[in-house]
Formats: sequence, structure tokens, C-alpha cells
Amino acid sequence: MKINAVQMLALAALGVVAGTWLKRRLPLLDRLNVPTPIVGGMLYAVAALALHDRWVNIEADVVLRDLLMVAFMTTIGLSARVQLIRVGGARVVWFLGIASLGAVLQNLLGMAMAHALGVDARLGILTGSVSLAGGRRHRWHSAGHSREWACRARRRLRSRRRPSGLR
Repeated sequence: MKINAVQMLALAALGVVAGTWLKRRLPLLDRLNVPTPIVGGMLYAVAALALHDRWVNIEADVVLRDLLMVAFMTTIGLSARVQLIRVGGARVVWFLGIASLGAVLQNLLGMAMAHALGVDARLGILTGSVSLAGGRRHRWHSAGHSREWACRARRRLRSRRRPSGLR
């Protein structure tokens, strides 16, 4: 089943409504500060997974994906307040340190797994923290950010020896 861009936009709006409804029913989601579109998107993802290869395979038009990802990340950024950072004080700095350490550990684990699988270690970095980082100079975020860096890596490595993991 193919879903065009207009239908996908309507489905996204329905996902926001469903996410709002579910967050009202499960206060834990609100307490954990899970964004409403994420809740709605998870409902869609679980439904698509349940239907996949059983009744119907859903193929969505991705023409609006990048625009909607940028809009989503922008609204998340707009919800941040400088006052909260000031109130957090040392705890915010502590969290930054823990998050930075987590990113380094993700990259090390990704490189180790790539080495164990016999592929280029740089592929391990692409599957590490790069996939969770947004770009300030680029419009790519999350999976899109990984995709962009993977394309750059592929172009750069084509002129050199071809590692088995990057085709």
C-alpha cells in the first residue's frame, strides 16, 4: 500500500492527536517529557510493524520527511528555556559530561563491533553517536544526519581502497 505525501501529512496529524490522547491517559509519558509527536509516531510504527508481511506493507512517500524533521527539531529547540539551564546549574554541566562520555562510549562500541564484523571502523562511528547528533550547519537530524554522513563517507572512500563494509 503506497501512501502519498498528502496522506502522510494527514496521518502525521492524526498521530499528533493520538499522541495527545495517549499522553492524557498515561501521565508517565508526560512526566518523562516524551514529546506528543513521538508518542503518536510510535503508535504508527507499532501498527505498521504488526501489519508488515501479514496483511499489508505500507510504503510512505518521503518527500516531506526532511521538512517535517526540521520542523520537529525546531519546535523541540524552541521549548528549551535559558531559565531552566540556570536553575539546573551544576546538574546541567554534570549531564553534559555524562552525555559526552556516552557519545564517546557509543563510538568506541561501534568501532569495536565494526572491527569484530570485519568492516571499516569508521562505519562503527556512523552507527554510533553520529546517528543521534543533529547538525548545526546541515538540515539533517538523527537518522537523516547519519544518512548524510554515510553518503559523504561513501563518496570520499570511493576514491580510495573500498572497505568491505562501505559499498
